[in-house]
Amino acid sequence: MMGPKATVAVSGLVKALKSNREIGAEAAYALGRVGPDAKEALPVLIAALKDESLGNNALRYEAVRALGEINAESELVVPALVEVTRDERPAALSARVAAIQSLAKFGPRAKGALPALKKISESESPSDPLRQLQEVAAEAVREIEM
Repeated sequence: MMGPKATVAVSGLVKALKSNREIGAEAAYALGRVGPDAKEALPVLIAALKDESLGNNALRYEAVRALGEINAESELVVPALVEVTRDERPAALSARVAAIQSLAKFGPRAKGALPALKKISESESPSDPLRQLQEVAAEAVREIEM
């Protein structure tokens, strides 16, 4: 059961995300599947983005994706996603790509992200993974500027 009918599960998923790191990524994934009706989870998902502890890449990735799927409160979410795009550690690449894709889902409500996204899309990158990041950022710029 996902989407609006799953709203009854949101508070339990938020509790799981706060208290159980082993299932945090799964809880974040499920919250994203609920979509806009999981708006109450935004503060916890944003807090998960700041958790840079070793081995927590899956949680950050799923939290980023969930924020894009919930697609609410852009004034809180967009700055948090922009911070993820600035994480240049190699282990953060998938979360960066997902953050850029999530920003694109906000469309014009993510105009505040344009300077960071343009910087990424216009940078010169010698490596293939960073070229992928550039391409995704360029597409996000187009989506946001529509």
